[in-house]
Amino acid sequence: MSQKCLNLARSLVKSYLNYKDKNFIPEYDFVKKLLNSKSFELEDQGCQLTPEDIDRLSREISANEVTKIPNASIIMSKEKEPWLHTLENIQTSYSDRYKKYLTEEEGFSRQVVDKIYETTDEILDFMANPTLQVKKIKKGLVMGNVQSGKTANYLSLINKASDVGYKLIILITGVHENLRKQTQGRVNSGFIGFDRFAEPQEIGVSKYGEVDRPFSFTNSEHDFKTNVAKSLGFNPKQSNVPVILVIKKNPTTLRNVIEWLETNQTKSEYLNYPLLLIDDEADNASIDTDKDPNKSTTINRQIRTILNMFTVRSYVGYTATPFANIFIHPSSQTDEYGVDLFPEDFIVSLESPDSYIGAQKIFGEDDNSMLVTIKDIDYTEGSLHDKLKKDDTVEYLPESLFEAINFYLLTIGIKKLRKVKSIHTSMLVNVSFRVEIQNQVKDLITIYIEKLSNVIRYNSYKSLNDMLKNELINSLFLLWNKTIDTKDFTFEEIIRKITHELDNLKIFLVNSKTKNDEKLDYDKYKQEGLNAITIGGYSLSRGFTVEGLTVSYFLRNSKMYDTLLQMGRWFGYRNGYEDICKIYMRNEAIHWYKHITESTEELREEFKIMNDHGLTPREYGLKVKNHEESLIITAKNKMRHSANATISIDYYGELIETRKLLSEQIKVQENLVTLKQFVTKLSRKPQDANETKNFLWRNIDSELVLEFIKKFNNHPLNIKTDYKCVEKYLENQNLNSFDVAIITNSNKDSGYEIINESITIYKELRSSFIDDKTIQVSGNKSRVGSISDEKIGLDQTEIANLAKTFNGKKLSGADYRQLRKKPLLILHILDIQEKSKDEAPYKYPISVVAYGISFPGEANYNSKKSKSVSYTVNRTWLENNNLLDEDIDDEE
Repeated sequence: MSQKCLNLARSLVKSYLNYKDKNFIPEYDFVKKLLNSKSFELEDQGCQLTPEDIDRLSREISANEVTKIPNASIIMSKEKEPWLHTLENIQTSYSDRYKKYLTEEEGFSRQVVDKIYETTDEILDFMANPTLQVKKIKKGLVMGNVQSGKTANYLSLINKASDVGYKLIILITGVHENLRKQTQGRVNSGFIGFDRFAEPQEIGVSKYGEVDRPFSFTNSEHDFKTNVAKSLGFNPKQSNVPVILVIKKNPTTLRNVIEWLETNQTKSEYLNYPLLLIDDEADNASIDTDKDPNKSTTINRQIRTILNMFTVRSYVGYTATPFANIFIHPSSQTDEYGVDLFPEDFIVSLESPDSYIGAQKIFGEDDNSMLVTIKDIDYTEGSLHDKLKKDDTVEYLPESLFEAINFYLLTIGIKKLRKVKSIHTSMLVNVSFRVEIQNQVKDLITIYIEKLSNVIRYNSYKSLNDMLKNELINSLFLLWNKTIDTKDFTFEEIIRKITHELDNLKIFLVNSKTKNDEKLDYDKYKQEGLNAITIGGYSLSRGFTVEGLTVSYFLRNSKMYDTLLQMGRWFGYRNGYEDICKIYMRNEAIHWYKHITESTEELREEFKIMNDHGLTPREYGLKVKNHEESLIITAKNKMRHSANATISIDYYGELIETRKLLSEQIKVQENLVTLKQFVTKLSRKPQDANETKNFLWRNIDSELVLEFIKKFNNHPLNIKTDYKCVEKYLENQNLNSFDVAIITNSNKDSGYEIINESITIYKELRSSFIDDKTIQVSGNKSRVGSISDEKIGLDQTEIANLAKTFNGKKLSGADYRQLRKKPLLILHILDIQEKSKDEAPYKYPISVVAYGISFPGEANYNSKKSKSVSYTVNRTWLENNNLLDEDIDDEE
């Protein structure tokens, strides 16, 4: 059965499912029955499914249809102006046909497509309303995982934006032409439905509905050129179709676009058009890195210039590595170029389908069979390694690279035998950014492939015993036996299938200087499939998709988070062949990727916290964990609005408090319930009778305290009272027990709270700033408790002896912590009054719970101090924490 016939069978099933209820999940037996019923329709097309084909397709489609995507995390400006709901009789012709294209041709599950469209609607609603000719700019950022399907999201956005009235779409791709060309191809298939260089020219979405074809000033062969645009003679006043440009992120190209827009004719025709500018790889080249605040770097300046030319315009950046974007100064602007590209209005953090193979799945686990450690790199003359200079000579390749090539050949045969939907099979070799080194590596790989191909052809139809007499074939057999767990085909079947694929095996250099060699273009091989060994550096490191990637050989030594993640072309979808994918890299690089994975997941958690609490990027500064050895987050010139700050999870000798509290009443009420439940559990243990002023329990298990802290609704700006940080510190320090005190006001003048039958707490009065999200305790001073709270439970004799050494000076909280043997959890029930000059200031209507922890800091803890975790943070975080975490430790 040909790949074309298999794809036709898939499409027929998907088309049928599109008419079923969206909650209907087709199981194996249903799909099998459906395929059998479609046999006559397939035979009319010259296709006849075998029982094995039906079984394989039934398993594949039923598994695919249960694939889901979790909800995106969305952070929005307080000035959001929803408008989609105000439109009447919205046309959906562009988005309808793209939806069918995704399910029937691209094979997306209906649940995944529904979630993409749901998220796209939310993004669209954040953008400027294109039906109103009111001066308006909206700026946002969409973050997704590397190779996870961001293109499908922004193509959905382009189609939906066209339906509601956006007329000019400028899609800025990466800095390399190979990525622009690949993106143009996807726009042709997913939006325009036409490619003048294809055969047939009507492609993609054109099969799924008749609409007025969008007009494109670029194509799969040519970037935007002013003279070509003028010669095309397209007059938007005589047509109502959307216009699109797919351009490189290049100063010359952007200058051409600006000059074209500035011509009198173009101004009159286009500048009243609502503009959607999509900046793909928005962290690359778009960031203003000029040190002079009154100037901007070229590409940043050009993007802002284009935006300022239009009345209604929306800027949406897409990236998998937003580290540079979050360090943009949120208030940066100039009179000439307007506001900078900080995502003021929204940030959307996309989740990936459960079939996605990303950093967490590969590097987040301790033992992943996909990873193969390279151990045979040496630095002798003539060898291939990561420190080669431009003029160095590579005379031989490491054995690990030969093994990777051998494994790659096995995957070619296995994929073809399995008849998976992905018809291309690729290997990535990323060993140097130097083109001179890449050329030499290509020559050496070519020699080996020619030798290996001849051996396979000569031996492929011999018996297994005779095959294995050849040293190279024997090495393939041993590798297959050791590394391929699922032996669904015999070794002889695989070798014979490889033989049929050798004529389609090609080696490509992918870099900006390759002129004479054949360019890597998967579309030229869309009937039979391409087997490609791709060798490159920067051009393979950002945005470009290596189709059907099974084997990666990686020696690069970049020290930047974003660059390393973008080099990870092995992330993505490997349906039907995940088990035969390998990544060869050094142990040091594996360690780097594990750390980056942890930091990126932490950043995603930050977004979720912002989403949960309705905070905006201006309200909640973002932070990214630094690597303790050699990695940096992004290029230093992109981080000029950031600063290195240490967010300490080493609480040695510190007092931490919930100095900001959530003001939402339901959260405040939940915290009060949590405290009462906790104290009720404490009440089962005897109180310390020596504490006569407050309530004190000694030697309380840390697990019980952590249970309270975990349930407590912590304000996201209280970094130090984050449950995970406290838990990690206790674990590192082996702190297994607490003393716990609950403070009661001896003045009894601010009301009380009954905890249970035996405990009534008189509340402490605190003057605070209050807004719709936050209670900031005690105004700017931000102190929850008093110094005297920290001496609860301490030996009075020890306090007296320490006081003598201070010659009459009053003791501070830090002094008391030196005497403490275990942490003290201090619970407060507060009567909150708004800090105001009014005679009758606003009083918060219910009791507010807060807490602090006084950590011991005597000398013998020094040797056991845990490592602080260093973060690079954006300006907003610094502003928040100058206010929040100023260390106030007044004398008593």
